[in-house]
Amino acid sequence: MLIGIVGAPNNFQDMIVVNSSKYSKYELSNLQNVQFTYWNNTVIPSWLETGNSNQSQDTVYWLKIAPSFQGVNSLTVYMDFGNMTRDFFNNMNTGEAPGL
Repeated sequence: MLIGIVGAPNNFQDMIVVNSSKYSKYELSNLQNVQFTYWNNTVIPSWLETGNSNQSQDTVYWLKIAPSFQGVNSLTVYMDFGNMTRDFFNNMNTGEAPGL
């Protein structure tokens, strides 16, 4: 899925709200196989705030955009789905509350 981010400010995380129920056939029940990437497949550090179910209509993710892209007018990122056995949580500082 393509996601456009507009006006990413410096040193700030961008919020993405996703209707996860639209993609439930690709997602694990707790969304642990979802990650975000740039066009070159570089993983964007992210965390899942709320709606951690593939049935949620309002899943809130926060993406930490690389400094080289902060302040741009727009940026396209990709929401990727790993296979149904893949767990992206706490991998490369992504997933649900990665700092804990």
